[in-house]
Amino acid sequence: MFWHYDGTAWTKQDGAAAPDGETRWPSYTLYDLAPADDAGSFWAVGDYATPIDRYGDIAVHGLIERSTPSPAN
Repeated sequence: MFWHYDGTAWTKQDGAAAPDGETRWPSYTLYDLAPADDAGSFWAVGDYATPIDRYGDIAVHGLIERSTPSPAN
């Protein structure tokens, strides 16, 4: 989930879910944000973990997501 500020108010936007991510408590760690355009979109980079496998291992994967501007009211 992303929070978008349009200069007046904050709105909540759902981000894309990683298809192989942990579903019991989905968690993404974002390390940095960068503007993507002049419309308010941005890039977010970080990582997420997959569920524990049968050997007790957890894999961590890179994550890059791009937000979209909030729709006009």
